[in-house]
Amino acid sequence: MNRARLWIAVCGMACSLGPAGVMASASNSITGRVINAQTGEGIERARVMVQVTPPGSNQPATLVVLTNPEGAFGVRNLPDGACRIWSGKAGYLGGQRSGSQASILLSDADTPPAVILQLTRQAVIEGRVVDQSGAGVTASIKLFRLIPDRKGGVEFQRDMQVDGTGEFRLAGLEAGRYYLEFGGRFNWPNQAKNRAYSIQFYPNAADLHSAKVIQVQAGQVEQLMLQLQAAPAYEVRGRVPASTQRPAISLHLPGEPDAGMQYFNASWDERNEGFTFSGVPPGVWILEANFFSDGKTVQLFKTIIVDDNDVGGIALEPAIDSGAPGNR
Repeated sequence: MNRARLWIAVCGMACSLGPAGVMASASNSITGRVINAQTGEGIERARVMVQVTPPGSNQPATLVVLTNPEGAFGVRNLPDGACRIWSGKAGYLGGQRSGSQASILLSDADTPPAVILQLTRQAVIEGRVVDQSGAGVTASIKLFRLIPDRKGGVEFQRDMQVDGTGEFRLAGLEAGRYYLEFGGRFNWPNQAKNRAYSIQFYPNAADLHSAKVIQVQAGQVEQLMLQLQAAPAYEVRGRVPASTQRPAISLHLPGEPDAGMQYFNASWDERNEGFTFSGVPPGVWILEANFFSDGKTVQLFKTIIVDDNDVGGIALEPAIDSGAPGNR
């Protein structure tokens, strides 16, 4: 049973950790302020968590307080011990980030200095996915962040499914530079086996290297309209002849890290070691398969060009990974 204590209070300036008798020897106090990291202004009704672990105990007591209109908070009657403080508020970046938390050691012999906690406003990318007529589309979205000093230059952030309204909102983003990839599918009763929506990077690029960077600042809400183009749909079929187990197979755009949800469903024929992707629009695609064989990682890649027909007879030949990422 978790016996950690938790009290919640709304503070004008100072609050006590608990009722009399809970910690009779508690006599330490903490004061501080939560501010906007960009402006330095106090943040009203920010949530501040104060957690104290007395010496020799593994059961911390936690108090949650809210800041006053100037962003100030105070807590008194705290026991000696290790104290962690962190803050958060809706519309600001969450988590125990650098600047939004502090650690101090409480002792009757010392009065700790005022604690300053900084919160950064979140950035948001929102908008709508539409078809050529401007109607909302059931869609899938992937978000990548540009990180120049990282191998590959981009890092997968998240993905999301968009309902038939086409409306989406990617909140809780750090300031930075992003790429957005999106694709859609036909809704019933307009669903058709031989029709598909294009999959592209914003605004209408066929690969990552041609995509436009979306740059957002702290507190910014970036509005986007993403338009999909209807196209014929085909099948991509082939075999992985050397696999000793069912491989993980994906079909994605050039330059895209193989991460997040898949746009296409791959059916697998165990007997013939064959795969089939359906609903694939025309374009250049990277076919990727990953599996283990004889204790080693096998990564297979092949560039596939879909024009105006199904693509079949693909045979992925293995290349044993030597510890580095797979060969293309």
